[in-house]
Amino acid sequence: MIEVKEEADNSVRFEVDLDMGFVNLIHEKIWQGKGASAYRKAHPYMSRPEIFVQGKNPKKIVSGAVEGIISDVKELKKLIGRI
Repeated sequence: MIEVKEEADNSVRFEVDLDMGFVNLIHEKIWQGKGASAYRKAHPYMSRPEIFVQGKNPKKIVSGAVEGIISDVKELKKLIGRI
């Protein structure tokens, strides 16, 4: 689940129902691309993580990061299949 909490021309803040491993992966992919991001989780057990993205088109930046992760996983699957 993704819930947009705040949106402006060059930034978006959304809450996700993912564990921190995936949140960190998305964050790292965004930094490798053309955006800036940060994340936080207010309480380890009582809240969901929020991701903040800033850039020219923040929704496109997030989409590109997710597509990059999917591409990386497909490549890993091919490499493991060769073993």
